[in-house]
Amino acid sequence: MVGLNSALWNMRWASLLQLCVLGLMGTFETVAMKDHGLSEGQIGWILGLENGLMIFTALAWGRWADRTLKFRRCLVIGSVGVMVSLWLFSRAET
Repeated sequence: MVGLNSALWNMRWASLLQLCVLGLMGTFETVAMKDHGLSEGQIGWILGLENGLMIFTALAWGRWADRTLKFRRCLVIGSVGVMVSLWLFSRAET
């Protein structure tokens, strides 16, 4: 039971770190969209869709982790996903 509790805390800290990184990226994301010529309405739709997808995918990831008890795998996949999205965001030109 001690190992499970430790894994849960590692998952919580990693999730907090991922949310912080994505929150910081959100600041620059809106500026980049404005620079690419999107209207404020389009930016609002994109950000709303992004937040809606984040809610449902977080529920799915949590359910998967609770069912399989593979917290480390969930943590690694989520962290790699955040790193890939940050890399793609930094490479975006259009």
